[in-house]
Amino acid sequence: MWYYKNTKNKIERCPSGLRCQLGKGVWEQFHRGFEALPRCFLFFLYNYFVNNILTESERLIFRRMSEIDFPDVAEMLKNPNVTYAWEYVFDDIDILEWIKKNREYYKRYGLGYFLAIDKLTSEVVGQTALMPDVINGIEHSEIGYILKERFWHKGYASEGARAMIDYAFNILKLNNVIFEIRPENLPSRKVAEKCGAVVTGEFVKNVRGKEMKHLIYTLENLRS
Repeated sequence: MWYYKNTKNKIERCPSGLRCQLGKGVWEQFHRGFEALPRCFLFFLYNYFVNNILTESERLIFRRMSEIDFPDVAEMLKNPNVTYAWEYVFDDIDILEWIKKNREYYKRYGLGYFLAIDKLTSEVVGQTALMPDVINGIEHSEIGYILKERFWHKGYASEGARAMIDYAFNILKLNNVIFEIRPENLPSRKVAEKCGAVVTGEFVKNVRGKEMKHLIYTLENLRS
């Protein structure tokens, strides 16, 4: 889904035309234009945006991904520097399966990996997850994050993780969340620690046929 906005007499396409992305003035222009559109189309647009946005943070919004987001997802998952912790680089079929799997998670749980979109630029900077997982027969709610390499070191991973934590604790009223991180993945461990999580255990996870040791970072909901 694309909207178009006029910036300095130049027409630019704007993904996921959410009001907070476009700005109040631009949104009002679109709103006036919408009055001429068929009501059924307006209903479709309303439901598309309302049903696909999970939450937001200071700089980001988090929305469900779909097949039209293939290029943005591919920029992350085809980059070996991004997927090094999995020791695997995705191909086109893998990426389509990734999108399909997350859309199934949305339907089943209302959770999964969500695209993290910069409010000012409308660019997809990465993916942030809140999703169910089972470790040694125990159900958990996991926080995850993947960023495009060009958006590293800008605080997006921590901001996205905190947004998922806020949603988990304040909306879903969960008692805790976990991070599953390989010991050598120091940047990811730093994000978990900045969020206040601490190591509470470890386990071996099978990642595409490879047995990999992971640390379990846990963050408790002190308000629960």
